[in-house]
Amino acid sequence: FSEDPYLTKEMAVPYIEGVQSFDVAACVKHFAANSQETERLNVEVEIEEKALREIYLPAFYDAVKKAGSYTIMGAYNRLYGEYCCESDFLLKKILRDEWQYDGVVISDWGGVHDTKLAAESELDIEMSVTDNFDEYYMAEPLKKAVEQGIIPESRIDEKVTRILTLMMRLH
Repeated sequence: FSEDPYLTKEMAVPYIEGVQSFDVAACVKHFAANSQETERLNVEVEIEEKALREIYLPAFYDAVKKAGSYTIMGAYNRLYGEYCCESDFLLKKILRDEWQYDGVVISDWGGVHDTKLAAESELDIEMSVTDNFDEYYMAEPLKKAVEQGIIPESRIDEKVTRILTLMMRLH
């Protein structure tokens, strides 16, 4: 909605509440520090954590904690050496642990780069722009990794549980 963190959260919260009042999931994006279009698929964002928390995260926090957004979409960029859609720092430490988010995390289209990292992260759904769906990182490659014991089936169970919870929230 804006580059101003206060204005964004003030506009986002009622918007999310309104959308979700009609059994439609709002999807807040792009989590986080997605502030440029040039090389946005590959850029490594360098920002101090204090600035991240004061400028980039407040609107996401309110979208999650005040509005209860059912879904959140990761960003393309890297932050602290991790792609945002596979980021332990963003998705586990901040989103799931600190903010206690129980909604669904969705990748940006083509924002996943590694099957193991995606599976081990708090990402639930991979989206992409190509029609080779079985080849997506979280499709056949993930199935093979589970069958080979590289990824525990319990990680998939957690992701599926969040997706089913979303479906129940949407009636």
